[in-house]
Amino acid sequence: MAETRITTNPLVSVILPVYNAEKYLAESIRSVLNQTFTDFELIILNDGSTDESSSVINTFADSRIRYVEHSNMGLAKTLNKGISLAKGKYIARQDNDDISYPDRLKLEVNFLEKHPDYALVGAQARIINEQGIDTGRKHLHATKSPQLCFDLVFDNPFVHSSVLFNKQMLFNVGGYDANHNFFEDHNLWSRISRTNKIANLPNVLLDYREVGTGMSKSEKKYSDQVRNQTKLNLSYYFSQLWGEWKIKNIILSTLLFGLYSIFHPTSLYLFVGLALFTVIS
Repeated sequence: MAETRITTNPLVSVILPVYNAEKYLAESIRSVLNQTFTDFELIILNDGSTDESSSVINTFADSRIRYVEHSNMGLAKTLNKGISLAKGKYIARQDNDDISYPDRLKLEVNFLEKHPDYALVGAQARIINEQGIDTGRKHLHATKSPQLCFDLVFDNPFVHSSVLFNKQMLFNVGGYDANHNFFEDHNLWSRISRTNKIANLPNVLLDYREVGTGMSKSEKKYSDQVRNQTKLNLSYYFSQLWGEWKIKNIILSTLLFGLYSIFHPTSLYLFVGLALFTVIS
């Protein structure tokens, strides 16, 4: 582990919400404490766990850890509480069952420091199973801001546990929405992307653990949640189209695609894509 540098005003605050994670929690905490970048605090928030998570947390004596316990309030509210306590300029997310690679914070901090107009950066992830064995699959997403903004309309191209974001830019869009206790990250990234640049690093910097339980993995209505966020995103972008000069381009595109769709009905998706790209770009 790199030499620890303790500061009263760390550059990064790592937010680690915990709910019934005794099986994997120690490994997750160690992966943060073993970062080669050391100017951070680790805020661990125990969201009313009923297992031995608290005992696991209390085995760590590192002075960078700030430990908070509260009754169960859900993930979004827990994250907002952690951010309200954060001293850092940047907020890093860590899930209680995932494993960050040693250079994750260093590479992500370097990116945001060199690109102050970016609000958010994530990374690629390897997928492991409950036993920590490589599944042979990865979460590989786009890296450039225009493509990510487009992808966010329909799905979430960020691994939540891999992201680092600018705290002030987060405050500017209102933080996590407590009404979205599942897919709260998709909702937040969507709002951030409307006024800021975003990116993913091409590097694999996280082991993402697939488990059947957990704060963000126990909800079974995945498709409904994605559909609802897509509706919100489409509503936003088409409201931006309405009244803008770009609407003339969309009208022309509509006529052309209308003719084309007589023979190729699936081109409707292409039209929606073109319209959105016109706004986002």
